[in-house]
Amino acid sequence: MSRTARIRAIIATHRAQGHDAVPLAIALRNRMGSRATPAEIDEAVAFCREILDAVPVLIDRLREAAGRQGLAGLIEPMLAHAESYFVDPVDRLPETLLGELGLLDDAYLALHAIRMVQVEPDPLIRIDLGPPMTFLEQVLGESTLARLKAEMAASERLLLREAARWKAAADEQRRREAARRPAEAPLRPAPRPTPGRRMCTACSGLGSATCGACAGYGYHTSRSTRVDWRDNAEYVTERTPCSCSGGQVICRACGGSGYV
Repeated sequence: MSRTARIRAIIATHRAQGHDAVPLAIALRNRMGSRATPAEIDEAVAFCREILDAVPVLIDRLREAAGRQGLAGLIEPMLAHAESYFVDPVDRLPETLLGELGLLDDAYLALHAIRMVQVEPDPLIRIDLGPPMTFLEQVLGESTLARLKAEMAASERLLLREAARWKAAADEQRRREAARRPAEAPLRPAPRPTPGRRMCTACSGLGSATCGACAGYGYHTSRSTRVDWRDNAEYVTERTPCSCSGGQVICRACGGSGYV
């Protein structure tokens, strides 16, 4: 069973117990004040449950998006860290005693970790975590949030450490590839002047031209729209490699020789 499947099972287990909504409703009534109507409290309870259900969905979507972009090694430790809040039985608010109310601190820490791996201006998934996190801050209260700061600081240190390790590994990989490159045969020999032949003006003697299909980028960009966990439109950008060679194609005018 995957970690997100275990999270869903934990949430379902506590939700199946009918009395679990009672401490959650009481806590919300205390936060919202005596003027809160039963309908407003029921709506707040539903929002809490919606947030809990969204956590494993967001983790799965981030893991899928990171895999497509080759960033799985960078964010996987942070996602595992977010998942551990639900799986680890040691909590600031023990769910064994408080039911779903005891899962809200886990959800807040998990959302905090998820938001940290969302790097602007090109995040892995388009979603605004501000509203659910602000709502949870109001429900948990200042005293609980103060106790959670140590965990949040540990998450930040973990992300920075893993980012530095991932960058060092990527730099080493690039260095090794650059060291192997001179030993490899070039794709095409450099054009040599030939008596009686003119330099190709289409490619300026290079023998290659910019790929018209990808405009020289070496990849194609496709955009699509998805609906997030709150029925909001989400714009997704995906890149697929072009069939050219790094944004270059053989010049049609000279056949790659550089001269005509």
